[in-house]
Amino acid sequence: MLTERGRNALFITALALGTRTVIAVAACAAAPAHSAGTNIPMALGVLQRLTFFDGGWYAAITAHGYSYAPDGRQHDVAFFPLYPSVVWCFMRLGLSFTVASLFVSSAAFLAALFITFAWVRQRCDVATARWTIAMLCCCPLSLFCSAAYSDGLFLLLTALALRDFDAGRFRAAAFWGGLASIDRFQGIALAPAFAVAAAVDRRGHAAWLAGIAPSCGAIGFGLFCALHFGDPLAFVHAQAAWRTRSGFDEAGWQNLLGAGVASIPALHGVTATAAMALWFGRGRMQPLLRIGVALVGVAAERWAWNGSEYVVLLTVGSAAAAFVYRRQLGSAATTFVLVGIGLIACVGLPVSVPRYAYDFIPASFALALFCRRLPALGLAVLAVMLVDLYGFARDFARGIFVA
Repeated sequence: MLTERGRNALFITALALGTRTVIAVAACAAAPAHSAGTNIPMALGVLQRLTFFDGGWYAAITAHGYSYAPDGRQHDVAFFPLYPSVVWCFMRLGLSFTVASLFVSSAAFLAALFITFAWVRQRCDVATARWTIAMLCCCPLSLFCSAAYSDGLFLLLTALALRDFDAGRFRAAAFWGGLASIDRFQGIALAPAFAVAAAVDRRGHAAWLAGIAPSCGAIGFGLFCALHFGDPLAFVHAQAAWRTRSGFDEAGWQNLLGAGVASIPALHGVTATAAMALWFGRGRMQPLLRIGVALVGVAAERWAWNGSEYVVLLTVGSAAAAFVYRRQLGSAATTFVLVGIGLIACVGLPVSVPRYAYDFIPASFALALFCRRLPALGLAVLAVMLVDLYGFARDFARGIFVA
């Protein structure tokens, strides 16, 4: 008979493998899209279909190193070095880039799930930890944790940093936080998170020093760029080819957040009707019926937002949930989410917003706390997410940009 620890490990592994199977099935079933600008060979294998977009840049880095010229074009120096460096190490063992990159991403994602489960269970309980893992696995943005992207590694490093900071292991937290900022620029959000927690919770001088480390990755990469390209901000300037505007792009955010408001009003009416039915039927409605009604409401609202549903959920929704449940999350995790979302909003054209927001693990923690209070709604959200996970994976495997 399995112990509680064994049951938890089985739960995490089953969810991870189940959702990764959804991605694999979608990639197998995908055929190249016939839209303009998409020229994907029919002969590509399933694994190769998971190395599109950012994967191409990482492949170039592992093969030739970094390159940059101030010509306004796209350059691989826009991508931080930790993920391609780890992939390169596995390639030295004889693995191809495809196998090495997908192995690193998938292994890091699985490890991140176990670390996150232990951290959330310590802060709350097993039920909340399970909801958090379900949210992380079923969310369609988890696709990028099984592709040639740095997201899975970033999740692992930030989960380790937050866990060790909460446990008072500040040197370890500083180490993981420094690595996170070498993996992704968003890792610097750990610096104010640790600083605020050190001040609010009075954690001592060691906690303040831990807040310095997450800035070191970006500083170190800047020094590398200065030495090799004569421009310490080359990784920032290279982003201009992808993001034509800097600062807060008000028009871009209005388009994203206004998509649902300007779509089909009747769908919002369906959601409102479902919500009222659940409210007035509480205590009398059968569980399966509650889940069915919630599923109708969630599906209607998902289609109402016309492609911006995960932008709204993972920025506005997760920020609100993080604030409401700030005591359960703790000062460091709450600040990490809020600063991270603010950082996303202020870097120019809002491209890949839901993917970047998903990468802040406390966002899923906060949403899981909300879903645990309303399990019928939570199950409906997970069901819709699973359908979208298949759709995201199918389109990505066809060479269509999804986030």
